[in-house]
Amino acid sequence: MELLVVKGLCLGGTFIGLFIMTIIPLKCVARPQTDFGQRQRRTSRALGLMSCFAGGVFLATCFLGLLPTVREKVENALTMKDIKVNYPLAETVTIVGLLLSVFVEQVVHSCQKKPQRTGLLKMETLGSSKQTSRLGRSSESDSDSESSSDAEQQSLRYSTHNGHLHHDHFEGVGELSSFRSYVLLLALSVHSVFEGLAMGLQEDMGVFVNLYIGVMIHECLAAFALGVNLVSANMKTPTVVKLALLFCVMVPAGMGAGMGIQTQPGFVTAVISAILQGLAAGTFIHVTFFEILGRELEKDGDRLLKVLCLTVGFSILATLSFVLQR
Repeated sequence: MELLVVKGLCLGGTFIGLFIMTIIPLKCVARPQTDFGQRQRRTSRALGLMSCFAGGVFLATCFLGLLPTVREKVENALTMKDIKVNYPLAETVTIVGLLLSVFVEQVVHSCQKKPQRTGLLKMETLGSSKQTSRLGRSSESDSDSESSSDAEQQSLRYSTHNGHLHHDHFEGVGELSSFRSYVLLLALSVHSVFEGLAMGLQEDMGVFVNLYIGVMIHECLAAFALGVNLVSANMKTPTVVKLALLFCVMVPAGMGAGMGIQTQPGFVTAVISAILQGLAAGTFIHVTFFEILGRELEKDGDRLLKVLCLTVGFSILATLSFVLQR
């Protein structure tokens, strides 16, 4: 009963926290037409380090919390029917979850590929035209323009590198299409539902707390990145707010579904719970290694500092897991 109350409180807190993080860019992030300054570059660096810290948290959550729980769930389900299997079912279901997550991401990339190329072609043509018209300007003015352009490109790269999908396809100057923003929202929502399911299905307080910390750190970064993306796409404020509400509902919806499944005892429920937890664990592995660590550690700059943030994140969650399970 105590765990159920904690889950209920976390459910409401998750919605409020994610909504705030998603709409913050409405006030603190510049639109594409405005200049991008030093503040945006500092923000990009800071959130990159925070993303690596979240990667360490997810690393500990996956291998010290989720995977052991999936094995336990599978064993309990098989024990109910006195079934003995030597095959690693828990690991298989987890890999299926990983492959499903990769499939969803690649579908998103495929949907974005054609519109993005057309947009870049138009922007390059426009850029060439503008450059020709500025040939008579002084070298000092050209230098300032190049510096501003570099800052703008860096900020636009950041805006989509700190969510679940870190889409390199958005690295263009100019308006981001609404279509790609909607596809990004869909992909992030799928991940969020599975993360919510993983939390809602937990029966152990220690595992739930570790999982909740990891999810909230990562989801807050994803929410902020989504907000930056929507603002950069020049969407109207009411539209951004509506999409923010839609995204913020996904984690609580997954949690609610998981909590509902846990209240129905029986063999079928045990099997469903084990499968869903395995799929969720696969999603976490994908987010950890493909979306966070793979993308952040390949970028130039602050490499050792990023590894340090990764190690600190893992160490904190590993210690917390040890303390809560005693």
